[in-house]
Amino acid sequence: MATNLVSYEMQFLTPDMIGRIAAALGLNRGDAQSGVSVAVPALLAASSGLADKPGGAQSLVNTIKQQSGMLDNFASMMGGRQQLIVIERGSSLLTSLLGSHDQAALTGALVRFTGLGQNKAGSLLGMLTPVVLGLIGRQIGARGVDVGSLTSLLASQQEHIAQALPA
Repeated sequence: MATNLVSYEMQFLTPDMIGRIAAALGLNRGDAQSGVSVAVPALLAASSGLADKPGGAQSLVNTIKQQSGMLDNFASMMGGRQQLIVIERGSSLLTSLLGSHDQAALTGALVRFTGLGQNKAGSLLGMLTPVVLGLIGRQIGARGVDVGSLTSLLASQQEHIAQALPA
């Protein structure tokens, strides 16, 4: 298991990947980096909170198992029509997992901490949701993703996630 899930996620989001995200969303690189640096731990915290709710961990497991192939194609999907599909799919995943109220709260927090507009923050969260969930699955191991392994991983990461979140 990773010693730090936040770092593991950020290693996947290389400078080239951040550049692609910036171009896809019409952001400068600094704003994209800032947004990603806040969005990744926020999505991990939201996932951890969901896993603590009745049935939440199983919902996450089911969703994570569906994200495995997405990671391999993420970079090539940034640009053109495919990026819109990624954003819409990720936003839909986030809504189904968190509900529209909590998704709006998460987007609002990202807006407050990064200065990104509501639409760009929502698009960034949509873009990153399948990545964050897919990397959680990759970290556990595709065949080993179950409620126990997921809750154990997220519980072991509470301190790292909390440290990565803005004050």
